[in-house]
Amino acid sequence: MRGPAGLKLVAASIPILLAGATAALCLIPRIGPASAAPSRPPLRPGPGSGFRTSEPPMMRALDPRVTLLPILSAGDTLVANDPGDLPFILPGRIEGLAARPAGKGLAEAYVSHAHGWVDGRGGAIVSRLLLDLRNVGVMAADFLIETAEQYAWLRRASLADDRAGFLSPTLLVNEASTDGPRQGVVTAVEPRSGTASDLPWLGRGDHGSTIALPVVGGRIALVGTMGRILGQHRILLYLAGSEGEFRSGAGRLFVLRSRAFAGQATFTPERGALGIQKNFPIQGEFVPIDRATAESPAALELKGERVGSLDFERLEGLAIDREDPNAFYVADAGGSTTPGTLFSGGGATEKFT
Repeated sequence: MRGPAGLKLVAASIPILLAGATAALCLIPRIGPASAAPSRPPLRPGPGSGFRTSEPPMMRALDPRVTLLPILSAGDTLVANDPGDLPFILPGRIEGLAARPAGKGLAEAYVSHAHGWVDGRGGAIVSRLLLDLRNVGVMAADFLIETAEQYAWLRRASLADDRAGFLSPTLLVNEASTDGPRQGVVTAVEPRSGTASDLPWLGRGDHGSTIALPVVGGRIALVGTMGRILGQHRILLYLAGSEGEFRSGAGRLFVLRSRAFAGQATFTPERGALGIQKNFPIQGEFVPIDRATAESPAALELKGERVGSLDFERLEGLAIDREDPNAFYVADAGGSTTPGTLFSGGGATEKFT
């Protein structure tokens, strides 16, 4: 299986709400992969219209046509629908959010909580909420991943569905630290059963975000961000011929490195993504990484350095371009002396083969 022939990082002139941004550019023992959270039964809606927090919103809408409606606040407590069950208390440190329709006017929302793992204590959490879409009341709630599963700093979450080649909706959650027992993995959670499985072949490291691109032909293509040190964050790609290959680790991981257009003197590779200038797109290529290297945090970091990966300052969220199925956006939060920027990758030069 070959990687994409090229990736184009394109410039745009749209502002973003990131600190310092003035303009945006388009672009314990080890736990094995099979060790996962036990299966959870589906959520059953309780009586009434559901619960909504009494706390005010912590954001302010800039557009008068937008209304902000708070749903839950950290510490809010929901009484269990089944007598004898413990109440649900929403944890703090909310990082990732994803949702899917659940039928009959309901939706399930998934929330990752970035709790750390220190000296055998702590553990990140993923909450599951059942919402009534008529009034956004919470009808029921539980946990898909609890502290006992020993994850560290679960951050961004995204939902992969049939548009990305998955037979059933799959929640992708990113562990943002290698300090815990699982050593920095992306985890696939099945919302319908509540089971979770680690995917170390997507790379072990400090993951930021992972999304599935809507490709065709039953193939699987995931783009992810990884980085621990400011100025050394990278974009990864995982390709598999089918969902079965993806779940068994039979696909291939790649890391992005830059390749300036012929005759283009505006890009300085040594500066990494900081060298990308507005209105001057650069071209990149994905370099393959073997599975043994991908599953070792130290080896994967060293491999990126040796192949000359394109380094970013501090990568955060990823989003799919709804008008171009092979394109995506990635936000770089920048550093103390560098502005936040928004990159777009893909477009006409992207080829998945």
